[in-house]
Amino acid sequence: MSEQWKETVEDRVETVENIDFSKEEEQIYEESITRIKEDLDSGLGFDEACSKLVVEDEEFKRLIIDDYLKMTIADLHFNKEQSTQEVADMLKIPETRIANARAEMLDEVLQASVDAYHTESGEAEGPTGNA
Repeated sequence: MSEQWKETVEDRVETVENIDFSKEEEQIYEESITRIKEDLDSGLGFDEACSKLVVEDEEFKRLIIDDYLKMTIADLHFNKEQSTQEVADMLKIPETRIANARAEMLDEVLQASVDAYHTESGEAEGPTGNA
């Protein structure tokens, strides 16, 4: 496992720990992320690797898969400047799926920025005006 990828996973696991998952859920999350990475390294495609996960709670499983995809996009696309097509080819999934996840990530960053603004300014909603 590359050191940079490991740091990305550790950062995300730390974030997940702050969401108040149980210790069991944290362990399932971490083991699942590692399992996907190992299966991809062995040549499986992303969907094939994810289908091998054994997580009883389907919503939690979707969260894990979504997080892994977003961590991969953050690492390869934003950090290493690979195109969405290159990331899609590596994961053996359609490029539109990468583009959609990337757009969702940018929306999440925008929403987090808006939320931080409201928290810091003490305003319940954004500025009002007549523009």
